[in-house]
Amino acid sequence: MAKVYNRAKVSTTTTGTGTVTLNPSAGGVNQTGGALTAANLELTGAGTFSLNQAGNHLTGNLAANISGVLTYQDNGAVAVGTAGATSGVTTSGNNVDLKTGGLLTLTNDVNAGTATAYLTSTGGISETTGKVLAGNLGINVTGAGNIVANQANHVTGAISLKTANGTIQYQDTGAITVGAVGASGNYAGTTGIDSSGGNGTVDLLSGAGGITLNNDINAGTGTVYLTSAGAGAGISEAGAAKVTAGTLGMNVTSAGNIVTNNSNVVNVLGAKTANGNVQFKNTQALGVTTVAASGNFAGTTNGIDTSATTGKTVDVLLTAGALTLNNDITTNTTG
Repeated sequence: MAKVYNRAKVSTTTTGTGTVTLNPSAGGVNQTGGALTAANLELTGAGTFSLNQAGNHLTGNLAANISGVLTYQDNGAVAVGTAGATSGVTTSGNNVDLKTGGLLTLTNDVNAGTATAYLTSTGGISETTGKVLAGNLGINVTGAGNIVANQANHVTGAISLKTANGTIQYQDTGAITVGAVGASGNYAGTTGIDSSGGNGTVDLLSGAGGITLNNDINAGTGTVYLTSAGAGAGISEAGAAKVTAGTLGMNVTSAGNIVTNNSNVVNVLGAKTANGNVQFKNTQALGVTTVAASGNFAGTTNGIDTSATTGKTVDVLLTAGALTLNNDITTNTTG
């Protein structure tokens, strides 16, 4: 059974077995106490929506179409889906802060416009058919769980993704900028991309604009796969940003260079460009090796390969240790 509340304050426990709709015309909703439990929660209207009590729980979907900041906390698993006549979460260009005690599933979009989407979960984050549209995106999985954000996301600013014990997969239709997302509300703050707690795989795929590391990618002894496609492709490290990984595979599938010339800490490297140079610096011994296909990564056919276009170069520098060629370094006739 649906329950509709036209009010701006929730201070006592509100329980429903169907869909609860909160639709104040102005002023938003402020939950000062109690717990909201229901199958689904639909939020509409204007103002700041703060439903941040630890006892809240939805057995079904969260949906919002509001003009204001949204903060929602749930003690279990939640899906961003359809509730009532609303699908997904849209905030008209305001921040979204979601925290769940279980798996957070996006079956519909989270759309923060040019604002920041903060997603925190103890059990993982999974996009099934939903995506994130935002100015910045911070994801923090504080327990054992994977980040699977492999739909057609588009974040125009920085992404920062962390899991305490899991893998990370992220796809964007445009450029990917690995940066920092500061603490805010339920979000503890994260820097770069970090799966080192469980040595989990990191798999990034960018569209037009390439991949830029303003902060580190740290997979511990795990594998990092970086794929850049579309116009303006390329993979680059800015400032002191570096990659720490057991194996690093890089693939630029259109015109663009790989410029990863900071103090990387990698055991095994495989890299390929369709039309670009490769520059790589490492602080320890390195094996140049073919890296097999996995997830978004198509694999490399040689150790390092720029042979698809004449005149492209390969530049590898080790500041310590030996360079071992387990597979070929291949350029074209004048590379």
